Amino acid sequence: MAHRKKAVARKSTTRGPQQIDIRVGSRIRLRRKMLRMSQTDLARQIGVTFQQVQKYEKGSNRIGTSRLLQICAVLKIGPAWLFQGVVSNSPRTETALHIEEAIAAFEKDSSSPRLMLLWGRLTPELKKSMLKVMSLVAR
Repeated sequence: MAHRKKAVARKSTTRGPQQIDIRVGSRIRLRRKMLRMSQTDLARQIGVTFQQVQKYEKGSNRIGTSRLLQICAVLKIGPAWLFQGVVSNSPRTETALHIEEAIAAFEKDSSSPRLMLLWGRLTPELKKSMLKVMSLVAR
């Protein structure tokens, strides 16, 4: 008599990338570009294909803990850096939403990695002056 396995009902989940996966992927892409590293270089160092790195960066594939730590080691960052700016499900103010949108736009801009590298080299006085100039230009 053959035994049949009972079908196990799967928990209903939403398809597509989750916001946290998109955010972490975006931070990986930003840091990789800051280091002027290609997706192929990152992929080779963590033992995956460059297509897999693309999926991680888009957030379409989730990253397991051990792989996340490998990525952090290659990118010379701590895991906390990847989660900076992640917001909880608690209500946010309008200002917080504007800041989140600005950060997301900044991370998508191809000049952001270079700007971050250069900004870190400026003195506090120069940073203050640059912010004044940027504020005037952006009006």
